[in-house]
Amino acid sequence: MKRKAEGAPPPPLVVLHGDDEFAISEHLQQLRALPDFNLNISEFDGRKAGMAEVRGVCAALPFLSPRRLVVLHNAGGKSAEGEEPAAGKGGLVSALVDYLPQLPPFTTLVLLDARKLPENSRLLKAARKVAGYVEHFCTVPTKDDELAQWVVQRARAAGGVFSPAAARALAAAIGPEPRRLAGEVHKLLAFVNWERPVQPADVEQTTPAAGQGTIWVLVDALAERDARRAHACLDKLLTHDALQPLFEVFPMIVRQYRLLLQAREVLDSGAAAAELQSALKVHPFVAQKLGTQARRYTLPALEAIYARLAQLDVAMKSGTEPRTGLELLVAELTA
Repeated sequence: MKRKAEGAPPPPLVVLHGDDEFAISEHLQQLRALPDFNLNISEFDGRKAGMAEVRGVCAALPFLSPRRLVVLHNAGGKSAEGEEPAAGKGGLVSALVDYLPQLPPFTTLVLLDARKLPENSRLLKAARKVAGYVEHFCTVPTKDDELAQWVVQRARAAGGVFSPAAARALAAAIGPEPRRLAGEVHKLLAFVNWERPVQPADVEQTTPAAGQGTIWVLVDALAERDARRAHACLDKLLTHDALQPLFEVFPMIVRQYRLLLQAREVLDSGAAAAELQSALKVHPFVAQKLGTQARRYTLPALEAIYARLAQLDVAMKSGTEPRTGLELLVAELTA
């Protein structure tokens, strides 16, 4: 969190809410690192701590530093899982609303909630009355283009550059997991030493999950009978042996088509696309991709492909050279 002016003290009240846990934790870490607080930092869980305990710590004079930082997690009345606070439904919120105007001038109270608080919530209204700093953090986007843009912005904030293609490759490999994405962005910028833009080849070389992103592209190419693109994807998978050994590529393809077959069966049963996540027990991002790809195939076509994969599995175990077998499979499916 940036200060309004250089040298200005942190605000007396900070409210961070929303379901982007990673962004909230980053902002909280920035606050903890401010020299204003030194070692005068206390944290409480609103589901367990009583308001009297929180008030007592807020009222204690800071030791050898100008301010005290008090952090109250799950301050909005429930945790993200719906657990009630120790004070009972509404009890903690009511106590906070009454207390906020009485905050000591040397204390910064941070209220965290892992859900989006309604604009008309009592807590937000009370926070604004005392000129509190309020910020909402929404979940990282799940659409490919938006997620790739998130990667580009994250790299820019870290002083580096991602090419659009590299951002798309990383987004496809990791999905909407901000903590993992942020780590990979930093790793890739360090890999190029912040001297040039990160390229797709860098992602493939340093990110183990990048192979899965290529699998998505391969399946798309097979569904469209695009032989050139499909062979290029297969070659990319098979030539990066350090990341995807040959014996790992075939199980990845089998798993992908098994999920597509299951997704097609769910969709053909009349279920809504939103039900794929629970039916297949996969991440929402993966469910979205599976739904899109499954619609490109008929159920009989997927059953035939899966049967052909089973035949190829037996053939490779009986002596067929794996690379040759996979290349023949791609040729058959794109003929």
